[in-house]
Amino acid sequence: MCVSDENFANLDPFHHLERLVAAEKLSADLLLCAGDMADRGCRAGLRHVWGALHRLAAHLGDARLLTVPGNHDLDSRFEGSGFDPKGALLGLQPRLPIGDERLDDHFWARNFAVVAENAYRVLLLNSAAYHGYMKENEAHKEHEHGRISKATLAAIRDALNHTGPRSVNIVLCHHHPMANNDVGETDYSEMSGGHDLVNLLSEDDAEWMMVHGHKHYPRIAYATGTGAACLVFGAGSFSARLYSEAATKTRNQFYIVEFEYDQDDSLPPLKGRIHAWDYSNLDGWKRSPASSVIPYNAGFGFRDRPIAAVDTIMKFLNTSGKGVFVEWGEICQAHPELAHLLPLDRTTVARRLGERSVNVNYDDWGNFAQLFLKETA
Repeated sequence: MCVSDENFANLDPFHHLERLVAAEKLSADLLLCAGDMADRGCRAGLRHVWGALHRLAAHLGDARLLTVPGNHDLDSRFEGSGFDPKGALLGLQPRLPIGDERLDDHFWARNFAVVAENAYRVLLLNSAAYHGYMKENEAHKEHEHGRISKATLAAIRDALNHTGPRSVNIVLCHHHPMANNDVGETDYSEMSGGHDLVNLLSEDDAEWMMVHGHKHYPRIAYATGTGAACLVFGAGSFSARLYSEAATKTRNQFYIVEFEYDQDDSLPPLKGRIHAWDYSNLDGWKRSPASSVIPYNAGFGFRDRPIAAVDTIMKFLNTSGKGVFVEWGEICQAHPELAHLLPLDRTTVARRLGERSVNVNYDDWGNFAQLFLKETA
């Protein structure tokens, strides 16, 4: 949607988010945008969102803004230009995607760039790099899916070996690495070569989180492959007019991701929490409730089977001497790994606990609050 800075200020999610950031004193080291800032390369939309993102980064305590283009940021159908799908993006100031001339040039020339600082390493991947290429009679035209080439994969491998792991390692891209049919539609828009990228990350010494957009539907799950497969975080849309299948199941969302690690550990496990907010025109930004796909204060980092978590919980209940009613915080204090259950795993754990006569009380955002043993005949 093309908008201008003065239009619909009271309905602008950025306007409401700046108020939320101030009210809750939110801050961040990085501000990540996974693309689709505009629709079909709309120049006015791009300028509006690009400016709003920089203002938001300042409100978050001068967070570093890192962005990748989405398919809707490119004029891949040549509606505004007869030959240059990325021209509007290249004309943005400060420059996209990083604001560093050397790294920006590398991103546009090699389809990726690596930002490496003391605490973090972010691989920015242009999964829409080949949009604008059209081939007659092709079953799925290039603008309908993402792609990473073998040459890009080889160059990324060299770059990651050169930089080495950090405490936090993130891939930022627009397209999802493998098919995602959570909403129910048949999906052909995944990244061609995405499985190879997942395998490449599994070879690295560090654990990775991949952040992507495109689907307009949030999801957090581990990729398929090895035991070191990356965590794939599909961010929900920030301000899109959601299509019908998604609109019945989710709202637009914004996230603060917190990584938990020991600074003395050169290769810490990937674990932490995701704080999510839902948006509506009526209420602005509110903490995501239990019904959200990604609720407020969702965990990540527990890689064992859900039944292993159930066994740990039952052992604690049976040996702690706490009686029939136990605070979830007490269990997590004894077993910190349980605080990092994925939302989907948490649902499974609750169901399996119920089968063992243990009820779960929840807080307002779907997190475990208390456990208590049900009376049995």
